[in-house]
Amino acid sequence: LQANFPQIFSNLRFDDSSWSKWNSTNECELYFPQDKQLTSFQQLLVIQAFRPDRLESAMRLFACDVLGIPDISPETLNLKNLYSKETISTEPILIIISPGADPSSELRDLALQITGKDRYSEIAMGQGQMQIALDLLKKCSSQGTWLCLKNLHLVTSWLTTLEKELNALKPHKDFRLWLTSEVHPKFPTILLQS
Repeated sequence: LQANFPQIFSNLRFDDSSWSKWNSTNECELYFPQDKQLTSFQQLLVIQAFRPDRLESAMRLFACDVLGIPDISPETLNLKNLYSKETISTEPILIIISPGADPSSELRDLALQITGKDRYSEIAMGQGQMQIALDLLKKCSSQGTWLCLKNLHLVTSWLTTLEKELNALKPHKDFRLWLTSEVHPKFPTILLQS
């Protein structure tokens, strides 16, 4: 450090006791002495050199500092907030899920709270489900119930048909269409934008 980054070394200047304490703490990235004149990036370099086990956490702090945000972790999906603040009957709600994730039980519970019993339907998409899904889409749209089409990444070639049907609908004001999909390279961009 002294040879390659003399300015950082001179700014750091821990005494033996401070250095030992800093190096042995579990979250060293949080405990740089306040009187040391190191930038966030310089602190990141010191951690990379001496405590690479803490580099990921230090990089998070650095990103937050540079971006001026409190946290870079995505918010936990709250379907109730999403419903009340972001949804209208004419726009589907697309939830991108990670493999194995399934928000449908939370969605079912929310539908029960908001719409009442028997006003929520869902279909796990796959072979042979497309026509059933279209028929149910028309029914739910006209009756003002909720529909969840799950796993759209399994039927990407059918999504242009779904988009055409959505554009032709005149939905009841209470209708909501919820869609779930894993990330897929063939997912139509136009459906993502609408």
